[in-house]
Amino acid sequence: MFKKQYREQKGQAFIIVLILMLVSALLITPLLSYQYSGWTATKRNENRMMELYTADAGIEDALLKIRTKNIESPNDLPDTIGEAVLYDPGISLNGRTIDEAGITYVNENTFKMFAAAASSEDSGTYVMAYTKIYNFFTNLLNNAITSPGYVEVGNNSQIIGDIQTPDLDLPNNPNLYDWSGNWKTDPIEWPPYAGIDEFYMQQIRDNGDSEFIEGDYTITLAKNEVRTIDPMYIDGELEIRGPNNGSAELILSGPVYVTGGVSFNNKNLTLRLGNTSDNTSSAIYLEGQGYSLTGIPKYSIYLPPTVTLVGPGSIISEKAIYFRPNITTEDFIFVISLLAKVNFQPGGDFVGSIAGDVTVNLQPGNSIEWTEPPPYLNLPGSDWYDYNVVQEILSWNSHFYDPSQITITSADLAAGNKNVPYSQDLTAIGGIGNYSWYITPGTLPAGLSLIGNIITGTPTTIGTTPFETTVTDEAGRSTVQPLEITVNELTVTTTGLANGWVDVPGYVYSRQLEATSGDGNYSWSLISGSLPPGLTLASNGNISGTPTTTDNYSFTVRVRDGVSNTADKPLSITIYQPPTVVTNDADPIGFTNATLNGIVENLGNAPNVRIWAAFEWRLDGVGSYSGNIEASNPAQPMTTVGTSFSANTGNVLTLSTSYYYRVKALVSADDGATVEQITGGEKFFKTNP
Repeated sequence: MFKKQYREQKGQAFIIVLILMLVSALLITPLLSYQYSGWTATKRNENRMMELYTADAGIEDALLKIRTKNIESPNDLPDTIGEAVLYDPGISLNGRTIDEAGITYVNENTFKMFAAAASSEDSGTYVMAYTKIYNFFTNLLNNAITSPGYVEVGNNSQIIGDIQTPDLDLPNNPNLYDWSGNWKTDPIEWPPYAGIDEFYMQQIRDNGDSEFIEGDYTITLAKNEVRTIDPMYIDGELEIRGPNNGSAELILSGPVYVTGGVSFNNKNLTLRLGNTSDNTSSAIYLEGQGYSLTGIPKYSIYLPPTVTLVGPGSIISEKAIYFRPNITTEDFIFVISLLAKVNFQPGGDFVGSIAGDVTVNLQPGNSIEWTEPPPYLNLPGSDWYDYNVVQEILSWNSHFYDPSQITITSADLAAGNKNVPYSQDLTAIGGIGNYSWYITPGTLPAGLSLIGNIITGTPTTIGTTPFETTVTDEAGRSTVQPLEITVNELTVTTTGLANGWVDVPGYVYSRQLEATSGDGNYSWSLISGSLPPGLTLASNGNISGTPTTTDNYSFTVRVRDGVSNTADKPLSITIYQPPTVVTNDADPIGFTNATLNGIVENLGNAPNVRIWAAFEWRLDGVGSYSGNIEASNPAQPMTTVGTSFSANTGNVLTLSTSYYYRVKALVSADDGATVEQITGGEKFFKTNP
């Protein structure tokens, strides 16, 4: 009985085991499948991450190639719109190798960089990014003086060349200065210091003779010594000491980069930045403040009159510059403060260009003459140096692709211009062997054709033309990509011109005509009507001069490019008589302060004139104006004839002292015409004893 029951129980247990095995199989199989699919997904994500790292390394490599102008040999970057240069960067990370990399010239010094890396036949990652070369110095070098802030010109100054700034202060009496050039008020694309420092650091690193110095450093020259120094990086302050007796000469053979400032010991020496006989030019780049003058803010460099500066060369500082060296040659020198001001007071006739982010002060009795700078001047943008200043990344994106299939990577084609030669490379990744390209269906814009993978020709019709391009590999696999090309026509983009004024001492009208498309080689002319008397139109599109007659003047301008495209634009300028705002007698009310008074005599003839007034004063009617205070009574602006206004100087004057003061008014009209004027002459007052 017991044995029978045992056998029956064994049979039941076997059935239970079979049932459990069946249930386990039903549960474990999908779990194993899930585990496998999870492992596969993890592996795929790992592959894509490694591909992304590798392709991104290709972008960094392309950025370096653009910065150093070097793909296979120097200066072989693409330089035609649409041109693409493919190359093998030789980069391999974690078993992933870049299959394809290239750089395409987009437009206006903008480059597209692309790189593709694959893990297997069915897993790849493509990265594309854009960067742009900085070439800001080109525009600055076209002017004698450039400032996005303020330019003040002292008495007895002589200037030959253009001044570009929104705010120009000239001596009240035109007989006290001599200026031959134009006042440009166009917006200034100012260079950022980020990247410019790297331009010089790269030159220093690449020179095997360069010196790298930690801490402050002093260069001491003996009597009659002539010393040439190699490119140098100084992490600290630099002091250059001339001999106690006689003179010496220090020659820079390359850039000198100083993280602090540069000072001199007020002894006679010559600092030579370059040599025109062998086309050499060096530069001094300064990060920080260094030299301090009593009662004057700290300067990164102070060049005293005991230093004779010889070019051609450049002084670039992130901070303020005090420029007073002796000038004995006509070699071009460029001086710029990227973040602060330049106090400019050379001893002699300076030839070159100066720029300051805040103010540029041309001190009385000095001169500056602009000439064409030498092409080898050591600045970013020069073709003489194998370095570019670039933004790190303008935009960046990536996508995954199947290496066994073809993917067309040319998504956005460059726009063309009517009658201007066009070239655009088509690119793809994946597939096997060489590609064959076709346009089907659709057609290219008239005048263009597809030769190999390059769309080339000279478009003759404006408009946007859609089409599809097909690429086929040697295995017969193909893919299609819809594309379009827009062909633009030469167009004058200036929609209106600012109006101007007569009878404003020191006032110069200057406006730049603008155009787009065409081949960029613009020449401007007047084809009908007339400009206001005193104004002229230069072939570069600048309308400038000093208006002499009030009226409205209508005219039509024409722009012509280098392939004979033309575009016309009707424009007009109205010349106004400005208001007259004059000074009244001051009221000395204390030992160290006074109330300054003025009055609006008339409003001129501009529409809805508004006037903001300020006062400025100086000691004994000589020298520069030291005081400046806005009129506080009544509230600004003023719009009525006979309105009186005043301001109290505060306790900033000296007791029993003679002062002269004047009104400085900013005038604005409804149509956007503005002018700063000084009228009515100076008034005398004396503080109480």
